[in-house]
Amino acid sequence: MSFNFFFKVALALFLKPSLWIVSLRQIFRLAEDSWWRKYPFLPLPGRNYMRFRLLTQYGNLEESLTVRDVLTWLKWTGEFEMIHKRNFEISDSTKSRRVLS
Repeated sequence: MSFNFFFKVALALFLKPSLWIVSLRQIFRLAEDSWWRKYPFLPLPGRNYMRFRLLTQYGNLEESLTVRDVLTWLKWTGEFEMIHKRNFEISDSTKSRRVLS
C-alpha cells in the first residue's frame, strides 16, 4: 500500500471523528510484533495478514483496498466492540447477582 493510500485514509478519518478511537485501537491491534524495531518504524499490519484479508475480502489478490472499505470496516469494528462490551457487562452483572443471592 502506498503513502498516497494512507494519506487518503487519514484524510477521510479526519472528517469522521466518531472513528478516531476505534482506528487508533485497530492500528495497534493489527501492527506486527516489534514494529518499532523494523523500518519504516510504523505500526503497520504484517504482509501475510494483509494478503489474507485481501484474499478473504475480495477473493483474489489483484483487487485493491479502497478508502470506503477501510471506513466501513472501522465502523463495523466499533459497533462490534460496543455490542461485545454491552453483552459482557450484562453477563458480568448477572453473575454478580447470582453470587449475592
